Amino acid sequence: DRKDFAVKIVDPRTDLLDPSTLDNVKHRFSREAQNGMRLSHQNIVAYTDLGKYQEHPFLVMELADQSLAAQIETSPLTVDQARLVIPACAAGLKYLHDMGCVHRDVKPHNILRFGVRYVLGDLGIVRWSDMNPAFTSAGTITRASVQLGSWYYMAHEQRVAPHEATAASDI
Repeated sequence: DRKDFAVKIVDPRTDLLDPSTLDNVKHRFSREAQNGMRLSHQNIVAYTDLGKYQEHPFLVMELADQSLAAQIETSPLTVDQARLVIPACAAGLKYLHDMGCVHRDVKPHNILRFGVRYVLGDLGIVRWSDMNPAFTSAGTITRASVQLGSWYYMAHEQRVAPHEATAASDI
């Protein structure tokens, strides 16, 4: 039985990224991969491996059928479909929040469908708890002036102070 996976790699275009921030981006990505590997919940995307290829960190995760954004571009959600999506997202968020983490980017592009199962994906800007003492600064690697999240989907308090986002901001 064959299983497909997605691979996410840090290989930014240098014309779009200030070279002085590249190490920061790689560090945040590696933290996402390491902490993401520790998560285990049916409504959180599963990270299955991580590593480096030619000095570029990568992570391997479950391959979704499609994002909720792609699904609703084709046709609006029915009430029955929404009854699957909303509790799944709430369960995934509860798990993250119980772990002391805040997702900070809940939006249709980051909700993934696997058959009839929905999961939260893209853990790239999660404010991690101190699941590992090496990460007690949880999310402070990103500069304070950087927007964390997607403007049209974030709570007001997150727009004002992205590093102060809480579980309530996700909800």
